[in-house]
Amino acid sequence: MEDIRRAQPAVASAAVRTPLVRLNVWDAPAQIYLKLENLQPIGSFKIRGAA
Repeated sequence: MEDIRRAQPAVASAAVRTPLVRLNVWDAPAQIYLKLENLQPIGSFKIRGAA
């Protein structure tokens, strides 16, 4: 666990804020939002879990 804590600053500096957009579906029972993690510079959403 300590290795993860030490790596966190390096990983967090690579992650950027990505937009949250509303998906307009007329018959959805709730509002649906998409977090566009595919727009991370490295092209992966997996970095967010480490940041």
